[in-house]
Order: sequence, then structure tokens, then C-alpha cells
Amino acid sequence: MDEGVRNMEKTKPNSPNRRISLYILATMFSLLLTLVMGEVLVRLFLIPQTLPKPLPPEAIDPYQTNLYFAGMRPWIFFHLPGSKYTQARSYYRVQYAINSLGFRGPEILTKQENGRKRLLVVGDSIVEGHGNEFEQTFTALLDKRLHEYGWEAINVGCQGASPIYYAANLERYLSLQPDAILLLIFENDLRDDRVIESSFFDIPWMDDEYTLIMNGNSFAPWRQSKLYVLLRNTFRKLWHSPLEQIVARNQQIPISNEEQKALQKISDYLIAPSLFDTQWKMSEAYLDYIAQTLDQRGVKLLVTNLSIIGLGINLPKPHSEHAWRLDQRVTKWSQQKKLPFLSLLPYIEQVWKERPAQAIVIENDGHPTPETHKLIADALLPWVNNSFSRSQALRHCH
Repeated sequence: MDEGVRNMEKTKPNSPNRRISLYILATMFSLLLTLVMGEVLVRLFLIPQTLPKPLPPEAIDPYQTNLYFAGMRPWIFFHLPGSKYTQARSYYRVQYAINSLGFRGPEILTKQENGRKRLLVVGDSIVEGHGNEFEQTFTALLDKRLHEYGWEAINVGCQGASPIYYAANLERYLSLQPDAILLLIFENDLRDDRVIESSFFDIPWMDDEYTLIMNGNSFAPWRQSKLYVLLRNTFRKLWHSPLEQIVARNQQIPISNEEQKALQKISDYLIAPSLFDTQWKMSEAYLDYIAQTLDQRGVKLLVTNLSIIGLGINLPKPHSEHAWRLDQRVTKWSQQKKLPFLSLLPYIEQVWKERPAQAIVIENDGHPTPETHKLIADALLPWVNNSFSRSQALRHCH
């Protein structure tokens, strides 16, 4: 009898191990059920922030709301991929074709397909080519002339952009695998930074920002989950990125006084001398972020500064003072960072002396004409090529 009992005990299941297994299975089932219920609830109540489809082609006034634009973080705002439309006023009419990555111009080939070294030209509406056909922009002209040196220039300019925008879009630029980036600073950049900062944290997060990244995997399974999107965006609200920390810090800094209010009656982009260094430091933080990131990624940064309106004749003196004051700050910053820098202000100032206004800026607009774009390309080419040559020589020395 004792032997039989012992045999039965040997064949009895291990009760503690079985309880543990059942507990693990129950926990996993509960977790799975919670996730499924959470996904269902989020899909019912969460307003999706997906990439809108472009509207049919139409003509729009570039100084009114652009229906072919979207505003979503992390990219702040961007052209809707695949858009085609016309920007028109009484004195010009130009075509806009937006590629699948949200930039104006043709589809961007991979570097392997192209076989050239790649220079990205980063800037605002000047770079994008406001009022000009794409082939007339200085980037397109520069691209053709750089081919003989084994380089290409790609236009990634965007209307309304400024240093905060360039910092926010660095990952988009870097996904294009540039060897170098040419950053164009313009006279209204400080004002535009403040405008974007004022509403930055009210801009909704895009559900899948990878749709604007070259070779971005927008079909990863977890990115299709709305619950994942909610949790990710909640995390983003609780923990600010380095860039968001700069924005939050800048939002606490006063940017107006009586002098500024008086100056804005002349022009809304002018910065009062008493506030200029303060506002420059605010924007300089974005430039520092850009320079540091590119240095870490091994991408060469070239900087140029441009003014068109501020150097025009028959304008109040504050315009030129603002332009040259900004030029001094950008020059000093570039020198401190040991970055190749070219100020285009002396060149444009001479152009104003030699040519009539209608040859330099679009009528009643202020953006450069095709002729001015060509002059800018002429000025940039030898400097850009020399910067590439010096960089190559330095690499050989090391």
C-alpha cells in the first residue's frame, strides 16, 4: 500500500508550477485584452492626425492661406506630398510641383542612384523660389554647374521657414544622406522664429512622421496602432526633447518693448536695437543645435546670409541697420564655430546700385527675380566649390 501511494504522488502534477503557469497566462490574457480594448477606445475617440491628401490643382495667392500646406509636429509645417498648384498674383504665375517627401521639385534619387556627392540647400521662401519657376531658382542653377565637380545641389527650402524650422526638420534633411548642407539665413528669420515659437506647443503631432523621411518605414506594425500613437504623444508632452527645451525657454523671454512697437509700424520683421541681442541669442540656440547635430553626423555645414529688402534704395534707415546688424551676428557665430561663411550683403548692395529695382525684386513683392537668383548662384558657386576643395584637402592632410 505504501508503495502505491508513493507511485501516485510521483505522477501527481507539480501544483506550484502549474499555478505559476496559470497566473502568467491569465496575466498575459488580461494585458492583451486591455491592449485590445484600449486600441478600440482610442480608435473611437482619438482624432487622427494623418497626412491629408492633396487637393486638385488650383491657383492660389501666395499671401493667403496655402491649402497645399499642413501644420504638424515634429516638422512644424510642410507641403503636402504630391501637390501640384499655381502661385499667382497679377504680376507673376508660377507652377509648384511637390515631390513625395514634401519638397518642391522632382523626386529625389538616392545617392546610389545619382552617383554624386550631395549638397542640400536649406532656407525659406527665397530658397524655395517664391515667384520663380523651379528651374530659375539659384539652387537649380547651382546644381547644374556643380555636376562637373561631382556634386549635386538639392532644394529643400520651405516658405515661412527659419532657424527653429531647420532644427525641427534636421532628421528629414539627414535622411537624404547629404555630404554638406548650405544654410541660408535671411533678414526676417528672427521675427519668424518668434512667430513659430508663440504657437509651437499648440501644433498637433503627426501620427506617422516617417512618411516624410526618405526610406522611412511607415508600415511598421506598431506604428499602425492608435494606442501606440497616443502613448508616444503623451510621452512627448511629459518629456521635452532638447529642441523643445529651447522653445520652452525662449517662450519665457520678453520680446517687445516701446521701441519694438514703434519699429513695427515701419515693418513687422524689424527688431529693435535694444532687443536685438536678446532675440539673436534666442535664434542662435537653434543654430547651435543644428551645427552640433551635423558635426556629430559628419555632415559639413556651410552658412550664408542674405538680405534683399533691407538693402533696397529709398527705404527707411532701420531696414539696412537691421540687415547689417544681423549680418554681424551671423558672421561672428560662423567664425566661432569655424564654419565656412559667405555674406551676400556686400554683393546685393552693389547689385542695388547697378540695377533698377524691378530687375532685383518681383514687383510689389520683395522676393528676388530670376535675374537675382542667377546672380546669387554666380556668387555662391566659387565659394561653395572652394569650401569643398578645402574640406577635401584637410581630409587628405589628416
